[in-house]
Amino acid sequence: MDQDLEKYAGSVYESARKESARIALQAQAEVVQARRLQGSTLPLSGVDISAILKVFDDHIGRCVLARFESYRIAYTESGRTPTEHDLSDILSECRTVRVQEIGHSAAAVNQFINSRAMVGLPGLDVQGTLDSNSAHDYDRVLEKLKVWKAKTQLKAAPAEVQSPEKQRDALTSTYNKAEFDLDLATLAAESTEDCPASLLFMDLDKFKSINDGPGGHEAGNRALQAFAASLLQVCNGKGTVYRWGGDELCVLLPNHSIDEATAVAERVRQAVRAIRTDELQDGLNTSIGVACFPESTPDPSRLVSQADKAMYASKEAGGNLVSKALTCAAPAANRQTPTQRVLLTEVISELEDNLERARAPIIGDAYRRPSSQVWKNSRNKIGLLDPLHYDVVQIYREIEDWLTVVESGVHPNMGSPALNNITASLATRLPSLIAELKKLL
Repeated sequence: MDQDLEKYAGSVYESARKESARIALQAQAEVVQARRLQGSTLPLSGVDISAILKVFDDHIGRCVLARFESYRIAYTESGRTPTEHDLSDILSECRTVRVQEIGHSAAAVNQFINSRAMVGLPGLDVQGTLDSNSAHDYDRVLEKLKVWKAKTQLKAAPAEVQSPEKQRDALTSTYNKAEFDLDLATLAAESTEDCPASLLFMDLDKFKSINDGPGGHEAGNRALQAFAASLLQVCNGKGTVYRWGGDELCVLLPNHSIDEATAVAERVRQAVRAIRTDELQDGLNTSIGVACFPESTPDPSRLVSQADKAMYASKEAGGNLVSKALTCAAPAANRQTPTQRVLLTEVISELEDNLERARAPIIGDAYRRPSSQVWKNSRNKIGLLDPLHYDVVQIYREIEDWLTVVESGVHPNMGSPALNNITASLATRLPSLIAELKKLL
């Protein structure tokens, strides 16, 4: 079992144990106070002893369950799945806690009894009584462990039945994009709200600097191999790893909600960050996007685009980050605030002006160039409207590159045929973009 995980589970349990001890001391004080209020001067009776025993029976039960829950919390929050050996160790820890707390509680009960004159119940075996009374709490832990074990076995099922015919990427030994397309279609058909499917989409931050460095493309290839090896190790038994292309890899995770997939993605990020070689002494960084069907989108064909958007959100935030795709919600038009609607109206107006410029670039002897500054202003405004408009922002960026060239003073009728074609393309693409935005009003 991982030492960091065990340490975290121990801190969770210790906090719960201290709280249980506080509750037990308070309950013990209440038993004593009740006798005082009754004005009883008699020695402790069997009823009094039973009340004290129950106080410590409850304490033992709370501690045993808290030890089990501390491990369950640690594994869940770290996104890890316990092995058969780990579960056996957890059960052993629960037994140890039960024995320890029975001993501590028996000593406390005996001290309480011996400090007061007692009648009745001669030869009471306090430790044996506590052992017998707390047995049902240990049985509850066994039942919880069985359920947890069943769930981990379900999670550990292979993402697919691998066969020799499946195509692998020669460099990384992961499956290739053709296999990804086939597996995604199959997984989407089998997934439901109760059994969701998630996708991790990622690439290496600043990969170009590795390719362009002293080691050249060979160094880049070695970085990709180390990258893929980390994914294969972390995702073993959880999902299937594919090479999308270039330095982009992805992972299909059957039966994983978006939160469960995000926990896996965080483990991937940490594993990649820990890579060290002679060429990569500072490690590697990866930006990861997470999307889930049907949580992120009801359309499985959009799962890749949703994960891709989330990955670029990680990159724009500085990289070395995991980002989740937005969950399905009401239509965008229903979420626009009055301020956003004003901005949207301004954007549409500015785009319509640029459309007229593109359709009629020459008026008299003057060339009406679309304004890249106006375009940039519109793109900044659209970014304030709603993150779900990412597709629109992407179109902005593509056309903005062209606007920068045109605004430099090149006359489309005196330029290259390629530039003329781009001008015509802009006139064709803008109407669909404007129509898409108008739907949001």
